[in-house]
Amino acid sequence: REAGELALNLLSEKRLPLYAFFLSLRERQGTHDDEEDERIAFRMHHDGEIDVRASYCILAPCKLLGLIDETAPTSSEKKINHAKGDTSSIISSNPLLAPSIAKHISACQTHEGGFGAEPHNEAHGGYTFCALASLRILNAVEQIDVDNLRGWLARRQMGYEGGFCGRTNKLVDGCYSFWQGGAMAVLDEWDRGATEMKGGGSEMIEGEREKKEEEYEEELDEEEEWERSEISFD
Repeated sequence: REAGELALNLLSEKRLPLYAFFLSLRERQGTHDDEEDERIAFRMHHDGEIDVRASYCILAPCKLLGLIDETAPTSSEKKINHAKGDTSSIISSNPLLAPSIAKHISACQTHEGGFGAEPHNEAHGGYTFCALASLRILNAVEQIDVDNLRGWLARRQMGYEGGFCGRTNKLVDGCYSFWQGGAMAVLDEWDRGATEMKGGGSEMIEGEREKKEEEYEEELDEEEEWERSEISFD
């Protein structure tokens, strides 16, 4: 308990300095003289590379620290409330919720359906998880081609090994069980929420889940039957 309290006190102390540091890593992308094309990315560190890993590594702790809200800390209220140990001061807008952030992440989706590190890069499992999780934190998953993403994720599971590969025509690697599987879990959770928002309710969700499971089992049976027919005992 004492260790937990120490950790919470430390996080309360570092919360606003972290917020300032994260904002200092923003990088403007797109056409600078065209506001409609403006996108905001993040660097991994000052003078570091720009990719969706940075977006996720910033948005995730900010979500845990309560820094992603419709409001954000002010410098004046920070001085007043920091002395009181209160870091919940707010203003009317939060730069971390700028639409240009989700816009940049969405631009990293490729024609295959997955996400690359930056726009026009090859789709990759690790970057796909980071991009999708970031969009989920920002409540902006609907901005991307969800069906195309779902198909890309499904195709990353290899029939022979059963594991996942990270990119098209690559070998299975255990780490992608997390990256691809984690992305599927995020997408599944978003799917449930989207269905409930449309008024489907839990019964509809469960019915769709059972239907998908039945279809998947049928596909597995067909694959097993095909594999048995290819086996030769000569």
